[in-house]
Amino acid sequence: MTTPSRIDGSVAVVTGGAGDIGLAIGSALADQGATVILADVDEARAQEHAITLRESGGHVGVLQVNLSDANAAGDMVHRVVSEYGSLHTLVNAAAVTARGRIYDLPEDAWDRLLAVNLSSVFWTCREAIKHMIDADGGVIINIGSVAGVRGLPGSPAYAATKGGVVALSRALAIDHAADGIRVYSVNPPAVDTRLYRASFRSEDDPEGSRHRFAASEGAGRVLTTDEVAALVIFLAEGRGPVFSPEPLVW
Repeated sequence: MTTPSRIDGSVAVVTGGAGDIGLAIGSALADQGATVILADVDEARAQEHAITLRESGGHVGVLQVNLSDANAAGDMVHRVVSEYGSLHTLVNAAAVTARGRIYDLPEDAWDRLLAVNLSSVFWTCREAIKHMIDADGGVIINIGSVAGVRGLPGSPAYAATKGGVVALSRALAIDHAADGIRVYSVNPPAVDTRLYRASFRSEDDPEGSRHRFAASEGAGRVLTTDEVAALVIFLAEGRGPVFSPEPLVW
């Protein structure tokens, strides 16, 4: 007899839901019986994914939202709770990247990295936690990067924003464990996504640079999005540590 998933019947929001990692996570949550809301600025792509997931039996909604705006984050949480009755799981998977040494990176690139990779996580966590305290608990899983733990050559700005996600997750885990809220930072090495592949386009030999980078990773390859999603499911189901202020790193 198969044991029902603890995710079954829950409500989950995945930011960056139109991205490759967000889609994999949203699909995995839906497969486990969660009602999933894909939140992304790219509504058209999120809707395309939602239709596919619904065709396979998933309960999936879409919200177009720019979560680097604090007010938009609050509106998103309010709409989800109003329309779906609760919010049990928040996964922050929205991200952008930019390669370049610190003296080469334009100011607007830094501003965008900070807004999407860190500010959006701060605002959505803040609003979700307000609800989760009243609801006696929940789980927040922030998708960081191993770059935020050990750094990343040629990408100091990206590493800095992901390091912020790690530190924020640690602090929130400590602050809200007594509220029944579990907060994790999942920090994979390189993952095979459109974002990852695009980050090498400015190189003289994009494909060669990408393969050399992949070979330098611990596993000798980049991870798949499904591997990241599998860890998210493990944590969302409550099979991980109840309290973990340390980042989960591959």
